[in-house]
Amino acid sequence: MPFLLALALTASSPPQPLDQAERIQPVGWSADQKRVALRVFFGAEASEAEDCAGYVDGEGKKFRTGLALVVLNEGAVEHTFVIQRPPMDSCTSVVDAKAELGAAKAKLDELGIDRAAPGRSLAVKRERAKKGSTELFRATDGNRTVLEFSLSVSESDDGVDGRRVTTKGSWKRLPPAGVPTSGTLTLPPTSYSLIMAGSFRYDFTVLASPAGDRLLVFSHERHSNMRGSWNVSRLLDLK
Repeated sequence: MPFLLALALTASSPPQPLDQAERIQPVGWSADQKRVALRVFFGAEASEAEDCAGYVDGEGKKFRTGLALVVLNEGAVEHTFVIQRPPMDSCTSVVDAKAELGAAKAKLDELGIDRAAPGRSLAVKRERAKKGSTELFRATDGNRTVLEFSLSVSESDDGVDGRRVTTKGSWKRLPPAGVPTSGTLTLPPTSYSLIMAGSFRYDFTVLASPAGDRLLVFSHERHSNMRGSWNVSRLLDLK
């Protein structure tokens, strides 16, 4: 079993919260580490969206996206609980959010997911190479580098006021003991518009299991313009 689990995204199915993740946090893992629960802030964040009552994260900060709890089983989405809808759709009442959160927590307990041992989000630092368009990303656990990415990004014209983005890259995992592993990093091409100060960048989220021996790595396409921002996220299978 690879240490990174694949998430299949099909064009025929509508986007799910994890596909549109703006932020992903670990909630808990099962004892066999086959299941993991994630807190997913998802959906477009638009400047004209209203502030919804009760849309406050665990740090007491307001958020203007949706919120879901997602359970992965061997890398596939097994359960999705939408706790709060994105404000652009409609606000979820505090009463409905509490009811959905209670149902989600009951399911996590039923599945044997330990919410007292959520694992952790690793810090990911971006560095741009001195020459060219290569970007380096380092995921660290404390003072130790756990994972490195090298991403070469190329852009070309894609119609009027549009840009097409293609990438190629590599990754290297650096275990505390043993031989490092490495491979190529393939991300699908994408495009973005320059209209209304449109921009685009890649980002990564790296989550570690409580013992640190299992990793989940997500790529994020970060799109934005003067009206707001939106994301396309994928769980990567690095082999």
